[in-house]
Amino acid sequence: MSSPRTEHAPEEPHAPDPRATGRLSALIAPASQPTARHTPVSPAINRRAALLYIGAATLWVTASDALLNRLIPTPALRDLAQTGKGIVFILASGAALYALLRRHLRALHRVERQVVARDAHIGRIIDTMANGVALLNLEGVFVDTNPALCDLLHTSPDRLLGTSFGDLMQLDKSPGLPLAVALDRARTDGRFTLEVIRYREDGSHVEVRLTLAPLYDGQTHLTGYVADHLNIGDVRRAEAHLEGIGGVIEDLASEQDLHVLGRKAVAAAVRLTDFETGAVAIHDPDLRAPTYRWCQGLEHLGISPDDIASEPRDRELAARFIGSGTSHSIDLSLTPDPALQPYRELGFKSITSVPIESEGHPGGALLVGTHSSNRSLDAGQLAMLQAVARQIGVALHRHQLLHEARASEARFRNVVDTVPDILYRAELPHFATSFISPAAERLLGYPSQAFYNDPQLWRSRIHPDDLEHITETIATAIDHDETYVVRYRCRHRDDQQILWFEDHGHVERQSDMVPTGITGVISDITAQKKAEDRLTFLAYHDSLTTLPNRHGLIRAIDHWTGEHPEAPAVLLYIDLDRFHLVNDILGHDAGDTLLLDARDRLQAILPTDALLARIGADEFVAFLPSDLSPGELRAHTSAILSSFSRPFTLKGQDSYLSASIGVATWPRDASEAKALIKHAHLALAHAKESGPASCSFYAGEIATRQQRRLSLQSRLHRAMVDDEITVAYQPIIDLRSGKITGAEALLRWTTTTGEVISPADFIPAAEESGLILPLGDWVLSQVCQQIRSWRSAGLDLSVAVNLSPLQFLRGDIVERILAAISDAHIPPGRLALELTESAMLADPDHSIRVVHRLREHGLRVAIDDFGTGYSSLERLKQLPVQILKIDRSFVKDLPGDHRDANIVRSIVTLSQNFQMKALAEGIESAAQWTLLRDMGCQYGQGFFFSPAISPEHLFEKATRPPIWNAPRVEEAV
Repeated sequence: MSSPRTEHAPEEPHAPDPRATGRLSALIAPASQPTARHTPVSPAINRRAALLYIGAATLWVTASDALLNRLIPTPALRDLAQTGKGIVFILASGAALYALLRRHLRALHRVERQVVARDAHIGRIIDTMANGVALLNLEGVFVDTNPALCDLLHTSPDRLLGTSFGDLMQLDKSPGLPLAVALDRARTDGRFTLEVIRYREDGSHVEVRLTLAPLYDGQTHLTGYVADHLNIGDVRRAEAHLEGIGGVIEDLASEQDLHVLGRKAVAAAVRLTDFETGAVAIHDPDLRAPTYRWCQGLEHLGISPDDIASEPRDRELAARFIGSGTSHSIDLSLTPDPALQPYRELGFKSITSVPIESEGHPGGALLVGTHSSNRSLDAGQLAMLQAVARQIGVALHRHQLLHEARASEARFRNVVDTVPDILYRAELPHFATSFISPAAERLLGYPSQAFYNDPQLWRSRIHPDDLEHITETIATAIDHDETYVVRYRCRHRDDQQILWFEDHGHVERQSDMVPTGITGVISDITAQKKAEDRLTFLAYHDSLTTLPNRHGLIRAIDHWTGEHPEAPAVLLYIDLDRFHLVNDILGHDAGDTLLLDARDRLQAILPTDALLARIGADEFVAFLPSDLSPGELRAHTSAILSSFSRPFTLKGQDSYLSASIGVATWPRDASEAKALIKHAHLALAHAKESGPASCSFYAGEIATRQQRRLSLQSRLHRAMVDDEITVAYQPIIDLRSGKITGAEALLRWTTTTGEVISPADFIPAAEESGLILPLGDWVLSQVCQQIRSWRSAGLDLSVAVNLSPLQFLRGDIVERILAAISDAHIPPGRLALELTESAMLADPDHSIRVVHRLREHGLRVAIDDFGTGYSSLERLKQLPVQILKIDRSFVKDLPGDHRDANIVRSIVTLSQNFQMKALAEGIESAAQWTLLRDMGCQYGQGFFFSPAISPEHLFEKATRPPIWNAPRVEEAV
C-alpha cells in the first residue's frame, strides 16, 4: 500500500497503484482518462519540437523574404512568389502536423489495448481471490465485486452494485462506525482495518476482518476505495475447535482411572462429532468376545452397555469393527446387513467406527451414531474421533501394565506399582523446571506455572525426613550417568495432605557427557503405600484388638532377646475359659465385645513395659521383660485372674468368664521365642487340667529335660574315650546319572550295651557342654584320613562335614580345618563344609570372612537345611557358597504337596541364579528322585539310595554299579 495521499498531491507523486487502471477504470473520471502523456514521446521532446518548428518557420519566412527581394525586383512578381511560398509553407506544416498526430494516435491506441489487457488480467485475479473484494466510489457505493464476496454475503452482484456499503458494526458491540469516518481513516492512513459484522439478506451474519484502502488515478486524484473481506468466523470456530480437542486430549491423557477415562472419552466423541450416541467396544480376552464398556445416549431408552451386547449378532458386529483395524462409516438405510438390524431398531441412521489400538494391536473400537439421516462426519471430525480413540488405546495399555504390575506384586511381594502421573524435566545445574505436566496441580495444588517461576518449589514440598535421601540419590545418578528410582513424601499446598511419590528419573547428557537435565515420571503411590502399611500391620497384628498377633509377638520377643540375651523375662499364656459358649449362645459380635473388654482389663493390669498380644481366638499372651521375683509374678497372675472374676456385660446381661494362665520364664525355660511360647502353652494345658481360673508354671518339663541333658553330657565324655562314637557316611548321588559323587559324614553313638543314641539328643548336649569343639576337631581329622584312605584305594570322593555354630564361630576355625587337611595330605577340594543358616546369622561379618578364606584355599561350602531359617538374600549373595541343601521337610511330601513342590522349585531356581548347586535331603522314593531331577536339582541323598553306612560299605557301593536305576528322562517327561 502506498503512503497516505490527499487531493493536494506533491508535484512528483508516487507511481500510480495498479488498481487505478484497468478494471478499476470505472472509478476514474473521463477527464482523467489516459492522454498523450502515455505516448512514447515525452513532454520535453514535444517542447523541443515546437521550438524547432517556430525557429524553422521564422528562419524560413525571413530568409525567403530576403531571397525573394533580391531575386525578384518586380513587386507584382514578388507578391506572386510570396503567395506561392505561403502555400508551400502551409502544405509542409500540414504534412508535418499530420505525421505527428498519426504517431500520437497510434501510441494512444497501443496504450488503450494495454489498459484493456491489464483490466482483464486484474479482473481475473480479483475473481479468483479467496477473500471478498469490492470497489467503492467516493460515496461508498458498490461499483464492482468479486464472486467470493457474493458467496460470503449470500447474494448476487446485481443486488450489491449501486447500493451503499453502509455503516460498520464492530465485533466488540461498540456503537456502529459511520462509513464516512472509516473511508476518511483509510484515505488519511493509507489503509484502515477493523473486525466487523456483515449482515446477509436472510438475517444471518458473518464475522469479517475488513480492510479499506484508497484508490488513485494516474494524476494522484482519489477515485474510490477497495474493501477486502476476510471471513474470521471460520477461523475463530476452527481455533475454538482446536482448543476444545486439545483440552479433551489433555484431559484424557492425564486421567488414570480407566473407567472414568472411558466415560470421558465417549462424552468427548459425542460432543466433538455432534452425534447423539457413543460407545466403546473392547475385546475381552477372558470371554473371547467383545464387550461394550461405556456408552452414552441410550439412557433414555433404559439401555445399559450390557444390553447392547446381549445378542450374538451385536457381538458379531462389534467383533467386525474391532478386527478390521480401520475406520468405517455406515449408512444403515443403504446397508441391508442383518447384523445392523439391532441398531436400526434403536433408530440409528448412521454409525461411524474408528479402531482402538493398544501397542499396535487391535483392542477395540470407538463408535458414534446418529438418528439424523442428513448428518455425517467430515474429515476433521473423523481425525478428532481417531485422536480420542488413540487416548483410549493408551489408557487400555496403561491399565494392562498396571494390572500386570499388581499381579506381579501379589506373586512376589516385591514389585512396586509404577503407574506414572507427573511428567517433568528439570534443567541442570540449578534444577529449573522446564516442563511439568498439569497433573502436578491436581496432586499438589500448585499450577504448573508456579514450578516454572520458582525452581525450588518442588524441593520445598518434600518431607524434611526424605530430603537428604533424595538429594543423595539424584547426586549419585548425576555422577554416574544412572537412572534412579526414589520414594519420598510431599506436602500438599494446603499443608494437610501428605502424598507418597515414586520418582523414576533419568539424567540427560550432551555428547561430551556433561549433564544437561533430568527427565522423569512421578507416580502417586499414596493409596498403594497405605495399603502396604495396612498389610504390614495386619501381618503382625490382630485385626479386632489391634494387638500383636503370633508373628508380631515372636518378632518383638526376638528383638528384645537379641538386645538383652541374658536378661530375665516372663511370658504369661492367658486363655479365656469356656469362651466358645459366648460365641455359640450370644453370637460372634458378643464374643468380639468380650475380647475387647478382656484386652482393656489386661492392659490396665499389666506393667507399662509389658507386651500384650492376641495369638488365638480366646488366647492372649503377655510378655513381661522384667526380673520379677516369685512374689511379684504371683501378684501379677492373681491380679489377672481376679480381673476376670468380674462380670462382662454382653447384650444387656452380665456374663461370667474365668481365665487360665500358663507361665514360662526366659531364658531358664527356653532359648528362643517359639519355644518360650510353646512351653508356656504346655503350662497352660497343665493349668486347665486343674480346672478353670488356674495358673501353672513350666517347671517339670524343664527339670526333666535338664536332667537328661546332664546325663548325656556325662556319658558323652566316656563315649569319646571308649570309641563309642563313630563316623558314618551317607552317599550323595548325581540325580542325572544315579552315580555316587560324594558323601556326608554323620556321627553315630552306639553304647557298649548296644543302645543307639540319636544325634538329635547328644549333639545339643555336646553343644551345651562345649564338648562339640573337641568332637568337631576329631570328626575333621577322621574324615580327612578316610578321604586319604579311599584315594589310596582308587576312590576319589568329596565328603561333607557339618560344622556346629559354636565350632564355626571359633577364631581359628580356618587354621584347624587346614591343619586336618595338611595332616592327611589330601586336596582341599575333596572336603566340603556344611553350615546352617542360624550359624551364619549369629555373626554375619565373621561368616563372610571365614567362607571367603575357605574358598580361597579351595574348600567347598554348603548351606545346610536351606529354607528352614531366616536367610538374607543379600547375605547369600555375598557368600561364595557352592551348594544349597534343601531341607528334608520340603521333600518328604513330594510329589503330592504342591506347596512344597513350589518351594523346592524356587530354591533350585535360586541356586541356579546364584551359580550354585542344589542338593535335596531325605529322598525316599523314585517319584521324588524323578521330580527333583526334572526341577533341575543336581544332587540328592536319602534312604531311597542308602542310609549312613560304614566307610567299607560305602567303598563297596561306590565301586560297583548302583543297585538303584536312574529313571529315564522320557519317563519323567
